[in-house]
Amino acid sequence: MPVHADLDDVDEPVMLGAVSGERTPGRFIGDAATLVRLCSGRPVEGRTFELVGVEAEELNIFW
Repeated sequence: MPVHADLDDVDEPVMLGAVSGERTPGRFIGDAATLVRLCSGRPVEGRTFELVGVEAEELNIFW
């Protein structure tokens, strides 16, 4: 699942994954630490972030 990440602590957006054209990339808005937690399947309760076009479970690369 490709993700366009607008990270709070980075000036330029980061694109993760390859765009296949089958699905619009998801969008993450938040800090880098929360994105890493999502990608590793760690809990994100109490963190402030926004996901558009993708569910948190789809970002877990270890399942």
